[in-house]
Amino acid sequence: MNLTGTWQGQYSFDPDDKLPKLPDRPISFLMTLKQGWFSSISGSAQDDPNHGMPEPAKISGRLKNNRLTLTKSHPTIRLVHDGKFESTAQLAERYRVALDEYPPPHPKIHCLGTISDDGQSISGEWLLNSGEIHIPGSRSLQLPALRGTWSMKRSGKK
Repeated sequence: MNLTGTWQGQYSFDPDDKLPKLPDRPISFLMTLKQGWFSSISGSAQDDPNHGMPEPAKISGRLKNNRLTLTKSHPTIRLVHDGKFESTAQLAERYRVALDEYPPPHPKIHCLGTISDDGQSISGEWLLNSGEIHIPGSRSLQLPALRGTWSMKRSGKK
């Protein structure tokens, strides 16, 4: 099975009572994958910039049987604030703080998916591990772990 091509999908956040301001609707994305030697996967992903991460992400991963493991790496961190993705520059300006790393790197998003028997769709779960942002002269800002589901289908785009 070859996953090379363009895929259209969406991802959602699992509800969390401790984090009530997460996006409450699915966020669409377009992903372009290239399958290489030894079932390696590379590519890029672009969220709907009006509702998700505006910068494209790099994709790397591996295919084994009908299971796909991906890592999604965004160039800069975005935090969810009041249900929207905001840059650390926007948040630093709002709260009048400086950051040690500017902008801090975004933690990697880990995705695990199962490919349909016909190879035309993939669905699974994603996880963003907890982390922290260092603020000079203050405590570090603890970032919670986030998780959710995702799915995508082959697109007619080449």
